[in-house]
Amino acid sequence: MATTRTRRIGIEIAVVAAAMVVAGFLLRAGIWQGVGTRHYAANGVEFDYPSAWTIHDKIPGSTGLGSEFLILGTLPWGPCAEYDINCHYQQKLDPGQVTIQLGRLAISTTDLCELGATSGDLAGRGPGDPPATRTLLRIAGRPAFRTDYAVGGTDYYLADEWRNWDIAEPGTAQGALTIQAMYRGPDVAALRAQVDELAASLRWTGPAPYPVSGSDCAAPFPVALAPA
Repeated sequence: MATTRTRRIGIEIAVVAAAMVVAGFLLRAGIWQGVGTRHYAANGVEFDYPSAWTIHDKIPGSTGLGSEFLILGTLPWGPCAEYDINCHYQQKLDPGQVTIQLGRLAISTTDLCELGATSGDLAGRGPGDPPATRTLLRIAGRPAFRTDYAVGGTDYYLADEWRNWDIAEPGTAQGALTIQAMYRGPDVAALRAQVDELAASLRWTGPAPYPVSGSDCAAPFPVALAPA
């Protein structure tokens, strides 16, 4: 009887362990959609993000060309007041952490179409850095460009990579939604995939916060797909 009970317990443990391995694979591969995620909807946008991440949106507004309205991820806020973004900027990434800023950028002298089409080869962050890479794409139907920096832990935050998006707001090419992500390994690929899934889930929920000027970007940006 004792042998049978011990064997049954051993089988149950093995089944639970196997289930945990499969669940981890599904989450990492992005297959397990809708499980372990939360939804954000404010400031004219909505998107999904991992439920383990925290959001801070009590950020004072600014009057410059660019301003953040949201910070999320797994980087702790630190011993800072909820509204003290400058204090938070002093926190460094521990292994396995990610931090993402969402903001808006007003483009005054040119537009996003020209910026994306003419800045294909970007200088590295420093003399020892490889050049950054830029990719033209569309996010939520709008022209955008993604800029990747291979940081390798050499910046203040000890990040392995920076991945940034500039996305044209609806109805204009002179106002952009910005997504700026920094993350530190060891599993850089998994962190990058989480950041990419957030960007891919982005949708617009309100009118553009900038006056309508240009509407869309032609080649070399990808062609906009017709609504389904």
